[in-house]
Amino acid sequence: MNLKAEKFKAYIAENNITNFKVEESINNNEEENARVTFHTYVKVFGQKLPAVIVMDESIYVILRVQVIPDIEYMKNKDEFRCNG
Repeated sequence: MNLKAEKFKAYIAENNITNFKVEESINNNEEENARVTFHTYVKVFGQKLPAVIVMDESIYVILRVQVIPDIEYMKNKDEFRCNG
């Protein structure tokens, strides 16, 4: 596990934050082994949106939030079609 992920994991443990699932990537490539993914959700207007935090050996941290979990169930799904 890389240093950023270790510190973040310690932070969430110290603050008793329990809604994270930790996943370490398993590859033969040493650089890829340093990637750690934290799965959680973000509450927005009563909805739980899936979120992922990806940490590796680079200077960057990736935070992804799936804003529209399932467009099939939306009333106005035609408004979200790409016209490209």
